[in-house]
Order: sequence, then structure tokens, then C-alpha cells
Amino acid sequence: MHADAEKVLTAFPDYDVATLPIIPPPLVCDAWPKDSCPVWRITLPAADKGDPALVELWADYPNEADRMVPGDKRFAVFGWFNAWDAGPGSGGRLFCKTDDGDAAVRAAILAAFHIAGFECAGLDHALLACAFRSGIPGMEIARAFIAGMEEASVRQ
Repeated sequence: MHADAEKVLTAFPDYDVATLPIIPPPLVCDAWPKDSCPVWRITLPAADKGDPALVELWADYPNEADRMVPGDKRFAVFGWFNAWDAGPGSGGRLFCKTDDGDAAVRAAILAAFHIAGFECAGLDHALLACAFRSGIPGMEIARAFIAGMEEASVRQ
């Protein structure tokens, strides 16, 4: 059974948790019944002590007809940069939409590195460990982090 099965089923009793990919920490399950589907979050501390930046992995229902937008991709990864976004109500930046759960987890981890680079927040040890356990090559992690740093320098 999935590690977050109890939390997901409490919020979404008809959700088929057996269809979820392995979602490792630091992605934290934040299943809330008012959302359309379960969500996992990575919270990144802000370098300037402001609001934290976020990455969210949304896992919609396996059956396309049951999804918030019928026929849409099952998994979506969004990110919020604390310095440039209005916050979670803004919709955030879409990093990935896919039906492949493992690809969505990988995209969420890389989005966290991109945002960490943008926020100049540094690399979190738990996030690095998660990336390496997930088989993400070090160069791919570095590229995501540097892309965030480059984006930040363009915006300043």
C-alpha cells in the first residue's frame, strides 16, 4: 500500500491509491477534501526570510472521466517563486503535465532545484538525497539549479 494511503483516502475515499507512483520525501502529502485531488508539496525556505517558495505535485484521478478537467493529463507540477508570484492563489507556474507518475515526481524534484536556484536559497540536503535516490543525474540537478539562478539574474 502507498505510504500516504491513509491520508489520501481520508480526504478522497474513492481514490485508487494503488495507481500512485512512489512519492518520496521531501514531497509531503497535503490531501485536503476541498481540493479536486490529492497534492504533495515541497516547501523551500526563502533566502530573504520572506514567504517560502512551493512546488506542488497534483495527482488527479486515474479515470480520465473523473478528473477535474475530463481527458486532461493525470499529474501536474506547479511552482511558486516567493519573490515573483502572488502565491498559491495565482495558479503558479506549470512545470509539467503528464500521465506518467514517475516523470511527474522527477519534474517536481527538478522544479524544486530550479526554484531554489532562483531564490538563492541554497541546496537542501534532504532534497539532494531525494534526487539521487530517484536516479536523477547530478548534471541534471545542476542544470535545473543554474537555470533558476539565470532566470533570477534576468529579472533583477
